[in-house]
Amino acid sequence: MRTFKYILLLFAALCLHFSAYADIVVLKSGSKMKGEVLVRNSDVVIIRNEAGARFQFPASEVIDIQKEEPPQTQPEAEKQEAGAPARKSDRTSRPAEQTQAASASSGRAQAEKHPVALRIALSAGAACLSGGNSAALLEADFCIGSRNLAGRRIFLGGSIGWHGALFAAQPQVASSDGQTALVAGARHFIPLQAVVSVPLMQGRHAPEIGASFGYGFCTGGRNGGLTPTSHGGLTGGIELSWRCQLKPNTAFLLGWHTQFQQTSCTVKEVVDGTSYTHSVVPTASSSTTAVPCTLILTGLKLSLQF
Repeated sequence: MRTFKYILLLFAALCLHFSAYADIVVLKSGSKMKGEVLVRNSDVVIIRNEAGARFQFPASEVIDIQKEEPPQTQPEAEKQEAGAPARKSDRTSRPAEQTQAASASSGRAQAEKHPVALRIALSAGAACLSGGNSAALLEADFCIGSRNLAGRRIFLGGSIGWHGALFAAQPQVASSDGQTALVAGARHFIPLQAVVSVPLMQGRHAPEIGASFGYGFCTGGRNGGLTPTSHGGLTGGIELSWRCQLKPNTAFLLGWHTQFQQTSCTVKEVVDGTSYTHSVVPTASSSTTAVPCTLILTGLKLSLQF
């Protein structure tokens, strides 16, 4: 009886041994045999199954010998189930992140491919002359500059434009003998400026601050009893706008800007054969002063960059 128990224990130990460390021989026919590989060489493969029987196969008939994997324990299975939602979430979040990265990369590539940007700006508002006159204001500017300076969408370049202050009342100046001259009811300037515009954030929608400085050439003037000539001067301004990036190379800007423009007027008259030139500031009355004036221009500004 005791000997029979030992035989059963030995048989159970052999079964556990083979089940835990069993080899699996895969044949060309698709058959599989589990057991322990005893001999394996270029000619033959010999395997002993769990019952102790030996089988011999030509090596040419064996396509693979695999190792049986031990079954997973419960804690490991629970860990994998707990981690599965996180991995799924990772898989679902990665395409969005990859799409955003690809979009940003495409935007940078487009900016590098087209480093020069053109910007057209239109403005409407009011102008005020230091002599006391006010007028309607219209402006148009054409700018060319960098599209993505320092990788921050900074626009740095130059501009040329037309600024018109349309005075309703035509200022006058008086000569020494009482003659008067109409000094252009409208003041027209052609400004040449350096322009910089910097977005405060790098998103698709972002506030942007800009500044400009240069010289404005005055083209306004009208002949009367005297010969008036209007002059330009230094000009500059600041603006605050909201930028909307429509495409990698196209942006729309809407904001408010304020600009100053120095200007003056000289009047030439001839008295008793002698020519006199007066440097004056035109006002609505006939009084004059000998210092240049400043035109303040402010209004809504609309820009398109491409």
